[in-house]
Amino acid sequence: MGFFIYFALFVFSVIKLDIIGKTGVKARII
Repeated sequence: MGFFIYFALFVFSVIKLDIIGKTGVKARII
């Protein structure tokens, strides 16, 4: 159970970083 929670947090952090990176690139282009 603990492993699943850590895995979910890891996936969430990666997705959040990906979203932040995409928005950052769009801001630079604009």
